[in-house]
Amino acid sequence: MGLENISRGGVAQGNGVIVVLGWQENNYPSANIGFAARSTDGGLTWTGRQVFAEQLLYWNTLIFDGKEFVSWTNGKMWRSKDGDNWTSTPILSGIVDGPVILTPSHTFVSITSIWGNYYGNQKAYRSPDGINWIQLAPGRFKGG
Repeated sequence: MGLENISRGGVAQGNGVIVVLGWQENNYPSANIGFAARSTDGGLTWTGRQVFAEQLLYWNTLIFDGKEFVSWTNGKMWRSKDGDNWTSTPILSGIVDGPVILTPSHTFVSITSIWGNYYGNQKAYRSPDGINWIQLAPGRFKGG
């Protein structure tokens, strides 16, 4: 399976691999299946595989943190060193439902983007490990 079966995912490069995350739409939204595609030759050829079969709402940002690929969906943080074999860890606190960045001090930062949390209602979260998230105190972040 290649990229033709994957849509709406993030892309990142690391450890000599390019990875694209997305999902295959089967009767959206009730049966989306999480997929990862990877290329080891600079994007000339791709192989893909199912990462999990539970209903997928969407993948959040895909990041290569210097050691492994990380992303979030369905209340879990997903990790892979090679873009092919993935493991998940439940998020223990906070939420990750919008874009995520990794700061130079290796802190993850996310802004909410779920329905009703746009503009002035946005909240910012930070995490040292991608699993435990803390909302920034009022006044520390102004949505917009």
